[in-house]
Amino acid sequence: MVYAAGVMLVLFAVLLLRLWYLQVLEGDSYLAKANGNQVRDVKVAASRGQIVDRDGRVLVDSRPSNAIVVLPGRLPEAGTPEREATATRLSVALGMSTAKQPCRVAGKQVMITALGCRIEREAAALPYANIIIKRDASAAEAAWVLENRRDIPISPVLISLGSGCVITLRVLLVHSCLGRLAR
Repeated sequence: MVYAAGVMLVLFAVLLLRLWYLQVLEGDSYLAKANGNQVRDVKVAASRGQIVDRDGRVLVDSRPSNAIVVLPGRLPEAGTPEREATATRLSVALGMSTAKQPCRVAGKQVMITALGCRIEREAAALPYANIIIKRDASAAEAAWVLENRRDIPISPVLISLGSGCVITLRVLLVHSCLGRLAR
């Protein structure tokens, strides 16, 4: 009985020493790690503004716009049913054709959707470049992509707001400025 009480006392003392070590000696390093997980610096690019002629007439104007973008290197493997299903699902959501058409990719003729063909061709040309699959997407399309980003079998890619702010998500939605040229 005395032996068991001694073992319990030693274990309790070890537990208290470890707690003291973590709270007092290592507390500052854990606080810094916790703060590092909460605070993130994000660069936000300034809008481009207007380009005017000498009389003050607007030649080029900027407006906010959404572009839906994917990274081909993070999609499922090329030629797999998962990759084609991803392209089909995005085609349906973005109002694009889901009809299969012949597409020549890397010397092979395959039957895939128009969006799937575009993704395969651009991925073959530049495997690590972003592929814009829809420019000037509506707010509803952008919201659909953000709402369904966990269900679309795409590995993490990016969401970008403007040209300087990049946040990791599963589907890329770029908020950019599209210009209007005056006549």
